[in-house]
Amino acid sequence: MKVNRKGVTLIELIGALVLLGILVGLITTTIAIFIRSTNESVTESQIQTEGLLLVRTIENRISAFGPNGIDPGGCNDAPEQATNCLRLQRLTVDGDTFLEVYFLNNQLFVGVGNPVVVNNLGIHAVEIIPEPPINNNVVLRLNVQLKINLNDPDELPITFRSSNIFRVE
Repeated sequence: MKVNRKGVTLIELIGALVLLGILVGLITTTIAIFIRSTNESVTESQIQTEGLLLVRTIENRISAFGPNGIDPGGCNDAPEQATNCLRLQRLTVDGDTFLEVYFLNNQLFVGVGNPVVVNNLGIHAVEIIPEPPINNNVVLRLNVQLKINLNDPDELPITFRSSNIFRVE
């Protein structure tokens, strides 16, 4: 018996559509994963850049001030809610000048009176820790922690560290 086939059966059409649907689903999932990983790496790169820039900004402001000591009396101009406050001093012939560095409401303040605000929405914490002097030089260790989303308690912050030695003049 000779069968003359013209066209496609319904079963063949349904099978082709199922295979096409599976293929489109796999391709769509692969593209979504690629886009998500690209966005995450771009965001992480931006955080790395901001963290390094923030550390360099703080270092430059402190270096420009040129401290030759740390005031043991603590901060006078910082609000009570401020954390990690450090008051640097520069003893000169004309008298003492001071530079306060403190952290308040996810903002870093550098200065006395009208401090410069280093505003970065991702600042999680800032620590400026005085260390024992080396050859009569002021040594400060700086830890800056940034987060992509400050409202997410499960997110681990990215920490940037720096140690600076300021020469006593």
